[in-house]
Amino acid sequence: MSNLGSDHINVEALPTIPHTLLELIRLFGQPSVEFKLLAEAIRQDPVVTARVFKLANSVFFRQWRKVSNLHQLLVVLGIDTVRQIALLCATEQIFSHFAKELNQPVTALWYRSVLCAHLAEKTAALIGYPSKDEAYLAGLLHRIGQLSLLCSAPDRYLKKIDIVLDLKKTETFERRLFNITSSEIGAAIVQDWQVCPFIADAIEFQTQSADSVIDSTPLVRILLLSRLLCDHEEESVTVTYAATRLFNLNNEILQTIRQQAQQSAHSIIQHLCPQRSGDGNGLSLLEQSLAECNDALRQQVKNRALTNILRMQPSLSDEERASYNRLRSDFHLLFGIEELCFLIKEDSSDRLCGHDDLGTRPELHQVSIQPDNEASLGRRAFQENRIAFSAENRSDGFCVAERQLENLLNSRQLAFIPLRSTTRQFGLLVAALTPAQSTKFSTESSLLEMAAQLATETLTEAQQRRTSQQRDREELQLSLRAKAHEINNPLSIITNYLYLLSQQLEEEKAQQQIEILQEEINRIGILVADLKNLGATPTADLGTIQLNDLILQLKTLMSGSLFKPRQLSLHLDLDSELKPIISYPGHLKQILINLLKNAAEALAPQGEVWVSTRDRIFKNHQQHVEIEIRDNGPGMDRGVLEHLFEPVTSTKIGHSGLGLTIVKNLVDQLHGEISCSSSHSGTRFQILLPRDSADGEEDLA
Repeated sequence: MSNLGSDHINVEALPTIPHTLLELIRLFGQPSVEFKLLAEAIRQDPVVTARVFKLANSVFFRQWRKVSNLHQLLVVLGIDTVRQIALLCATEQIFSHFAKELNQPVTALWYRSVLCAHLAEKTAALIGYPSKDEAYLAGLLHRIGQLSLLCSAPDRYLKKIDIVLDLKKTETFERRLFNITSSEIGAAIVQDWQVCPFIADAIEFQTQSADSVIDSTPLVRILLLSRLLCDHEEESVTVTYAATRLFNLNNEILQTIRQQAQQSAHSIIQHLCPQRSGDGNGLSLLEQSLAECNDALRQQVKNRALTNILRMQPSLSDEERASYNRLRSDFHLLFGIEELCFLIKEDSSDRLCGHDDLGTRPELHQVSIQPDNEASLGRRAFQENRIAFSAENRSDGFCVAERQLENLLNSRQLAFIPLRSTTRQFGLLVAALTPAQSTKFSTESSLLEMAAQLATETLTEAQQRRTSQQRDREELQLSLRAKAHEINNPLSIITNYLYLLSQQLEEEKAQQQIEILQEEINRIGILVADLKNLGATPTADLGTIQLNDLILQLKTLMSGSLFKPRQLSLHLDLDSELKPIISYPGHLKQILINLLKNAAEALAPQGEVWVSTRDRIFKNHQQHVEIEIRDNGPGMDRGVLEHLFEPVTSTKIGHSGLGLTIVKNLVDQLHGEISCSSSHSGTRFQILLPRDSADGEEDLA
C-alpha cells in the first residue's frame, strides 16, 4: 500500500450532498432524538461516516477505535458530539465554497457509495458473513479515496477522467495523472482508523481480478463483487465470472441482489427529496433538488450551526474546567486541532501566563510573556487582535517562551489566536498545526476568528457563573454557620437537663435510655458542625463497631418513638457470630435510621419490619457483611424504583425527599453497595459492607 495516512488527507474538507446534512439538522431540531434514527441517517453518507470514524481514532476517543458498528460508536461518542459532527460538516460545506462543477460528480459518487453499501450488505447476508455492518461500511467508503483525489485537483481530474467510468478504468487514468489510485488513498484513510483491517484491505483490492482475490478474506471478495455490480448496471461477462468464481452465484440471484439494493437506495433518496416526484431514477432526483437543498443548508448554517457548536453550556460542576474541555473538543471537531494550550492575561500585570487547564502540564505555569516583549509574536497578535502564525514569522524576532511552547506542543508551526470579545480580553489560544492546516488557516482564517470570538464569550460566561456561584456558596455558608450556632444553644440546654435527670433516676434501664439520647444529641452536634463546613469531609473517625449492638440500640431508641405509636412491630434476626467491623459509626447509624424511618412511614397499623445481619457474604472475591431491612408494606411503584436514590420532591408533608439519596451517598463513602427490591408483598433493602475485621486481618477460614 502507498505510504499515505489520513493526516495527509483532509477528510473534513470533503463535500457531500446537502440532503443528508439537512436531514441530520432536522433530527437534531426535534425535542428528542434516538441514536437509531441518527445511525440510519449517518450511514447514508460516506463523508459524515468517515468523520465519525476519524473522530473515534482521535486522542479524545481513541479507546473506541475498534468499534465498527456505527450505532454503538454513536452511543459512545454521545449526542452532543454527534450533533457537533453534523453541524461541522454543514459548516465546512458552506464555508469551503466548493466549485459548482463538483456538484454533479459529488452527487454521482454519493449515489454509487450508497448503492454499493446496500449491495455489499445484501451479499454479506446471502453468503452468511457474520458482520453485515462491516460489509455495509466497506461499500459505503469504497470511493472515499476517489472523492479525496477529485477534491484535491478538481480541474485536472474532471478534465481527464469521466467520474461515471468503471472504477478499474478510472484508476488507470489516476495512476497516469497522480501516480496513485483512489483505492490506495481510500485504504490508507480507513487503515489509520484501525476499525477493522479487512475493510482497508477490501478497499485496496476492490479493482483486482476475481482470480487474484480467490484466497482472500470474505470481506475483500464481497466488496469486489459489490463494486462490479454497482459499476455495471447490466449483466456482463466480468460480473458473471466474478460471482461464479468467488461465491458460485448465478445471474438470477445477482439480479435479485441488484434490484433489492436499488430499491433501498431509491427509498433513501425519496425520503431525502420528499418534494420531488418519485418517477425518475435516484440520481436524477438528487440532481434536481441540489440547488434548493444547498440554499436551505446555507440558511440553516447561518441560523444555528456555529452558535450550537461553540455556545453549548457546560455542566455546572467544575464549570471552568468543563468550558476548557468543551473548547478543546470543539476546536478538534471544527479544525482538526489536537494539541493546544492557553495563555491567560493576568489582570494585575497584563502578562500572558500559561494555564494548565487539563492538570497534566504543570510546566505551563512557568511560561509567561511580558507586556513589553516586542519579540513576542503572541503578544503582538493579542495587542492587534489578529491571528498570527509562527511558521511565517521566524525572521521577525526570537521569543524564548514561544520556542518553549513549540517544544511543549511538539510543533514548529503554531497559531496564536486572540481570545478577545467586546467586553473581555481573555488571553491567547495557542494551537499546534500540521503543515496543511498552517497553509489553510494562513490564507483563510475567517472561521477561525469567529470561533475564537465565541470561545472567548464561552470562557467569560463560565468565569462569571463561577464567581457568582462562589459568592452564593459563601453567603450560604455564613447563613449555615449562623443557624448552626443557634441550633447548638437548645442542644446544650437539653444535654444539661438530661444530665440532671440522670442524677435523679436510679433505674438502670432509664439510665441506659438517657445514655442513648445523649449519644444521639452528640451526633446531632457533629452533623451541625459538619454543616458549617459545607461539602467538607465528615469529621467522624473510623472506629471498631459491634454492628449488632448498634442495631439493638437503635431498636430501643426507635421502638418507643416511632414503631409503638404507629402499632408497628420491629423484629431482629442478628448473626450471633458477626465479628466487629471497622467503619464510620455515624454513617451506619444515619443509614439505618433513614431506612427504618422510611419503612415505618410506609406501613399501615400492624405492619412489620425485619432487620437482619449476616457475616461472610462473598462477592467479586471480597468478603462482606450484609444488613437487610425488609417490611410487609404495599411496595413501591416502578417509577419510584427507577429513580430511587435520586433527589426528588417528596409527597410527604415535612419531608425533603433526600433520605435515600443520603443513604446511597453514605453507603458509597463506606465503599459498600445498596440494592432494593419491591413488590406488592413488601420492600427489601440489602446493604453489603466490605469486611475489615477489628484486628485488621480478614477471616477467610
